[in-house]
Amino acid sequence: MTDDESFNFTIPKQPKGERISAEEAERMLLEKLEKVGPNDETILQELALFYFITDREQTAKTYFERLIANTDDPEKRAGYYVNMGGSMMKRQNFEAGIYFYSQAFSLEPENTITWCLINNNLGYCLNQVGRFAEAEGYCRSAIKIDPECHHAYKNLGVALAGLGQNVEAARNFIEAARADATALLSMKLLDQLLAEHPEIAGEFPDLDKVGAGNEVALQGLAYYYGRTGHQQMALKYLERLIANTDDPEKRAEYYLNMGGNMEGLENYEAAISFYSLAFSLEPEGTLTWYLINNNLGYCLNQFGRFAESEGYCRSAIKIDPERHNAYKNLGVSLVGLGQYAGAARNFIKALRANAADPRALKLLEQLFAEHPEIATEIPDIDAQIQRCQEAVKAVAEYRKKSSGAQ
Repeated sequence: MTDDESFNFTIPKQPKGERISAEEAERMLLEKLEKVGPNDETILQELALFYFITDREQTAKTYFERLIANTDDPEKRAGYYVNMGGSMMKRQNFEAGIYFYSQAFSLEPENTITWCLINNNLGYCLNQVGRFAEAEGYCRSAIKIDPECHHAYKNLGVALAGLGQNVEAARNFIEAARADATALLSMKLLDQLLAEHPEIAGEFPDLDKVGAGNEVALQGLAYYYGRTGHQQMALKYLERLIANTDDPEKRAEYYLNMGGNMEGLENYEAAISFYSLAFSLEPEGTLTWYLINNNLGYCLNQFGRFAESEGYCRSAIKIDPERHNAYKNLGVSLVGLGQYAGAARNFIKALRANAADPRALKLLEQLFAEHPEIATEIPDIDAQIQRCQEAVKAVAEYRKKSSGAQ
């Protein structure tokens, strides 16, 4: 069950890369309805949604009423209203969502899942427009129908926070986190509430245990806070992950993954911190140990700390001499240290190990253009660069042909 249940249908899709006007989309839908019959359920739903999207509410309701008139079954009618409410909610038209869910509510469907969904989603939509007291009632009803519905606990928490009942709000966010295996949003809302109202933290002495066994949520929160610059919060969730295991390999992998996330965001200082924590665990896994050393070398290069980087890159090469990245990163370190011939040799080694990655070739060509004196130490440097260029070109052409193969 989700907060955005919606129809399994789509407005007619245009060919990829082309655009069509709203008028053309409307024409296609009306022609389709004429072809399949005036009471076709799918097309009537699509037309109703289309007219809502294009702000023609009265026309939309006309088609929706035709859809409703097709059946006397209250369960089916409720399903139509629920689906339309979900479509409106997904498009953040919460007032329209409230209208459709309220219509579904009035039918009091017997299906437990549908009834829980109506109450929960009404609560969600009412929260979005600040109608917290009304939202509270629907959320409590949803929980009564299905005590395992984590969305309802989360939405009740939002309603209670809006009503200033912060302790009870926190309790419901915690309950949502316990009920859901991936309660990322509930835990974020709990963090936000505690940050805004630190005085309530004393009510929850076991806060550090919230989501403690939830690896997916803890990793997601660590990444979220790291990505948004809240490194202390990111570390808090990493520490919870670390506390879940005594396995140094797994602990090292958590830090390594977090370092990789920070590196992808070009937050190299944070990446170095996480990689250093992973390094301190000295994992035995060859790939993990290689990546920690290599990635530390790469990040240190970004700050001009070439002497430190050199050591990590050489360690990575010693761990796995078949991988190319450490040769490239070592080359960058050596350029920074003024050891140009040694740098060139490592760029060439990187290309021999993997010609599919052209970055080392660009670095090699740039290096030789700026320091032609390298030829005194590597007399056949021109020929070696040419062979590297040919290898990179051959791999690129092979990939191009392979991608076009049927």
